[in-house]
Amino acid sequence: MDLPQVIAKDTKKRIVVYIDEFQNINEYEEPLAFQRKLRSHWQKHTSVCYCLYGSKRHMMIEIFNSSSKPFYRFGQLMFLRKIDETEWIKFIMNSFQRTGKEISTEDAGLIVEKVKSHSWYVQQLSHFVWSATRKAVTVEIVDKAFSQIVNTNLPLYVAECEALSITQLNLLIAIAKGESILTGATTMSKYKLGTPQNVSKNKIVLEQKDILDKTVEGFYFLDPVFEFWFKSEYVDG
Repeated sequence: MDLPQVIAKDTKKRIVVYIDEFQNINEYEEPLAFQRKLRSHWQKHTSVCYCLYGSKRHMMIEIFNSSSKPFYRFGQLMFLRKIDETEWIKFIMNSFQRTGKEISTEDAGLIVEKVKSHSWYVQQLSHFVWSATRKAVTVEIVDKAFSQIVNTNLPLYVAECEALSITQLNLLIAIAKGESILTGATTMSKYKLGTPQNVSKNKIVLEQKDILDKTVEGFYFLDPVFEFWFKSEYVDG
C-alpha cells in the first residue's frame, strides 16, 4: 500500500497512480475494512496522487459521496464528458488511413452518431467496420456492422430485461417513448407503473443497475445500443 510513496521518496520524483474500474473494490472480501485500511495509508502519502476511475457512476458516487464510506470526500469528484464528435471523426479517419483503408467524414460521423459518442461502442463499431472493409467504407458496411454489435450483445440485453420487474420494464418503455412526467396519473395508468412510490423506487433501481441516468432534461439510457434494441423490441416492434 505504501510502495508508490516509497518509490517516490527513493527516486525523488512525484508519482501519479491511475486505477481504473475502482468501484470493483466493493467486490473485495470485507470491502469497507479494506477501504478504511487503504485510505489510512494513502492519505499520508505526500509525493503521490491517485486518480481513481470507474464506469459505474452510481457506485463511484456512493464510494466518494456517502458519509458512511471510508473514501468519503477523499478527493475531487469529476464527471468526464463524452469525447467531442469532431475529435472522434478525426481519430477514426486517421486510424483507417494508417492501415490503407478509406472512410469519409460522413461515414466516420455515422459511426459516432449511431452509438451517440459512447467511447466503448465507437471503438467496437469502428473495429467491426474496419474488419468488413477491403478498401473503402460504405453506409451499408456501417449499418451491417451496427447490426452485428446488436446481435453480439443480444444475450446480455435479453438477460437484463428478464431480470427486471414488470413495473420496471414498463417504466423503461415510458421513458423510451419520451414521457417526462412519470408520476402523473395519466402516465402511471397508461403504462401500468403502479403508485408514485413504485415509480420513485424503480427509478432508483434502474439507476443502480446503470440502465438509466438523470440530467436536468430527464432520464436517459446509459447504453445507446441497448436503447436501440430496447426500442425496436418493446416500443417500435
